[in-house]
Amino acid sequence: MWWALVTLATVGYGDVFSVTAIGRLQSGIVVIVGIGIFTFPTAIVASGFVEEIHKNQEHYCPHCKKKVHKDSLKSQKHLK
Repeated sequence: MWWALVTLATVGYGDVFSVTAIGRLQSGIVVIVGIGIFTFPTAIVASGFVEEIHKNQEHYCPHCKKKVHKDSLKSQKHLK
């Protein structure tokens, strides 16, 4: 686990590293938090882009392949 965290988080110099188990645990926590600081906002922004792209897309019924309003796919009103 220590090797995986350090490999993901460092630039490869390896000249400074933790020696004790407590130091490695603390460094691992800091690495996970540091990576999380970038990944969570990136995921939020990416999902916003995907939602915006799909907002104006044409929607088709999966059964009859007719063009339908996107809200009618949820209720299946056009099939009754």
